[in-house]
Amino acid sequence: MPIGLNSLLQNLIAPRPDGWANLPGHQNGPHRDRWVQAQLAALPAGWRLLDVGAGEMPYKKFCAHLEYVSQDFAAYEGQGDGKGLQMGKFSAQSVDMVCDILEIPAPEHSFDAVLCTEVLEHVPDPVRALEKICGLIRPSGRLLITAPFSSLAHFTPYYYCTGFSEYFWKFHLERLGFTKMDITPLGGIYDVAMERLRRSHQLASEAGLPPLTRWQMLAFSIARNVLERWSLADSSSHAVNTMGLMVSASKE
Repeated sequence: MPIGLNSLLQNLIAPRPDGWANLPGHQNGPHRDRWVQAQLAALPAGWRLLDVGAGEMPYKKFCAHLEYVSQDFAAYEGQGDGKGLQMGKFSAQSVDMVCDILEIPAPEHSFDAVLCTEVLEHVPDPVRALEKICGLIRPSGRLLITAPFSSLAHFTPYYYCTGFSEYFWKFHLERLGFTKMDITPLGGIYDVAMERLRRSHQLASEAGLPPLTRWQMLAFSIARNVLERWSLADSSSHAVNTMGLMVSASKE
């Protein structure tokens, strides 16, 4: 490698300044987790909350001030069919209600709030599922829900759809009686490209594909650097593409 090229490569892949690590393209999950934590913290103490599709219940620790109830169909065990992205190990057997989302054994309007994160892409009929969980919320209650707009196949074979847009949420939640909505995008088009770039490198390694040459690593790093800089300056591309939307809605 010519003198100077190695230094350039090291500079491109060096740790980023403050703010870069918080880009959704770098931390899709943690970015969403911070939103969920803040939303849960804002719920009044004593509210009865249903965590739909709770899985391993990662958000239960933020619900000490609430009456927390969990539900999951508990069929996914971490391996799936081995074709998509899998967790390796996963268990939802300790949830309060093991059942299909359409068969949650609770009366209508029996919860003050429902939390449903990254679940609708895993049910065959997301509209019916949304209708079911919305019916469980009392008048003046709150719905906290996230789902991907652009995602890779994961937890297969329990993966059915993606592309939940702002228009999907507005159309269905308004007809279900929600009069107030706050919709937050999880990054924009450059964050999506960054996340795909990161995933492609990971998947290539797992598939045993030949490692990148130094020149290819340089090109890879330059592409990441450009996407990061565009993402920091971007405020509107989420209208074109985003990793997902985070929705807080109420029946006020």
